[in-house]
Amino acid sequence: MLTGEHLNNSIFMMSVGEGNILRDYSEIIQRLMAIDLPLIEIGRVHDYPIFQVRINSFSDSHQSVLITAGLHGDEPAGVEAALQFLERDNSSLLQNFSFDVIPCMNPYGYI
Repeated sequence: MLTGEHLNNSIFMMSVGEGNILRDYSEIIQRLMAIDLPLIEIGRVHDYPIFQVRINSFSDSHQSVLITAGLHGDEPAGVEAALQFLERDNSSLLQNFSFDVIPCMNPYGYI
């Protein structure tokens, strides 16, 4: 069984204290800006940008994969998983696949 102490060191990367969970969307933007991949602003919600990252060019020889996360503000694990996917070396997958990744579809709900 996981305790609150374990969650502080998990992939959720949240600050837990006094029953409040604090997340900072600017950290997501910083991580996206640090990735050497095309970053496309596809919209805004309450002045928060929504970004899409395209990995590999789409072609008939590649299967297309869409990865979305962060639709529900109380489910941050998907956002972290999408960011970790973008940050890792995916070269073996790029031989057969093209990816569009939207790591946080609802930035206003995430904060």
